[in-house]
Amino acid sequence: MITKRFVAPPKGFSDKLLKFIELAKEKKWTVSEGFSPTELEVKTQELVTMEANFMKLEAEYKVKKDALTSVQRELYVKFQSALKIISGQFYKDTGVLKLLDSFRRDHKRQKKESANNTTTPV
Repeated sequence: MITKRFVAPPKGFSDKLLKFIELAKEKKWTVSEGFSPTELEVKTQELVTMEANFMKLEAEYKVKKDALTSVQRELYVKFQSALKIISGQFYKDTGVLKLLDSFRRDHKRQKKESANNTTTPV
């Protein structure tokens, strides 16, 4: 069975829908199934409220994420500094340097897929 791909509504969909509902009411358009302008208007108002709540949550998330990132950045800089200082203090002690190696960032890059790879996913 072939399923149709869902196409998400564009931004501003709820505004367009509300305008359409107003036009349908004004022109007294009716459709036999699934189209009651009053019902659609109520559902659309619910959608608008949900969108507003979602946008508020997104804004709160961004503020909290920015705060988290700021603290992480600050601590990472301090961590890197401490690691360099300790490494400098014990630069002749290979045992300590080996212990500190596990805290260093791995600079190995992952291999990219070959440009010559002609297989296509199915």
